[in-house]
Amino acid sequence: MRKKITIGIYVDEEVVRKAKEIGLNISKISENALKEVIEKILGSNLRKGAGPLGFEPRISGSAGQRPNPF
Repeated sequence: MRKKITIGIYVDEEVVRKAKEIGLNISKISENALKEVIEKILGSNLRKGAGPLGFEPRISGSAGQRPNPF
C-alpha cells in the first residue's frame, strides 16, 4: 500500500453529516473520485501534444511559439 497523507478539503457540512450517518468512508470516496477524474483527463490525451484537458495549443509563427492572447 502506498503512503497516505493528510489533506484538508472544504465540503458542505450537511453533506459530511449525512455521509457519516450512513457510514460512508469520505476519504476513500474522495480518493476514488480523484483517481477517476485523473484517468479521464490523462486518458483523453490520446494525441501527442494535447494539453492537460485534451486541448491542443494553437501554434503560429515559424518558431512554433504560441501567439500572445492580448
